[in-house]
Amino acid sequence: MSNNLVLMSLVLFLISSCAGSKPYMVVESFPDTKPEWARGSEEYTNWIKINERFYRHYLGTSSDIAAWERRTACESADADTKKQISEEIVSKVVGKYIEEASRLKITSELLVNEQIRKKTDRKLAKDTLSNLVGTETSGKYWERRDYTNSGGKKKHFTCYIFLRIHKLAYLKLINKVSKKLLGSIKSEGQRKKMEHVFKSNEDLLEIAKKK
Repeated sequence: MSNNLVLMSLVLFLISSCAGSKPYMVVESFPDTKPEWARGSEEYTNWIKINERFYRHYLGTSSDIAAWERRTACESADADTKKQISEEIVSKVVGKYIEEASRLKITSELLVNEQIRKKTDRKLAKDTLSNLVGTETSGKYWERRDYTNSGGKKKHFTCYIFLRIHKLAYLKLINKVSKKLLGSIKSEGQRKKMEHVFKSNEDLLEIAKKK
């Protein structure tokens, strides 16, 4: 091969490398190829029927703080998925609560005080997380990365966890959060006005379907 061809090949290689360059090199991974679910496909965000049961999937990623060891990284990713579930459920229920309380002219601090709303969200999400059951790990993928070429660490673990929750477990959590919110209404008359919102499985399913 002539010198010109060698030079041209080298230039093309460098151009292609720069175009798809990453700040790290994957030294080891399991499985060998990154699964499609780990790429965050939108199709997994809806309820999917598997063996006559409906599930919703969540993708969790490990934090940089937990990157020093594979097990810690995967525990971090698992915690991330469960945090997503609890925060999503609380957001849906509180959103429905505020919507109906406003429509029915119910007296509630959640309608007028943003600080109390955020504090309530955090407390409910924490409680929901502690009561979270009915989840299953559908997939796990991890990489050992080397960031030395970009001035980073030589050993850095990143883990992805694909978690699913059964619809019945999801509805039970919605029910628990709704009961806590209803219990916060001091007036019995106003509380009874709001009870219909979370009374039946159809009501809970409506909340579960909300984006």
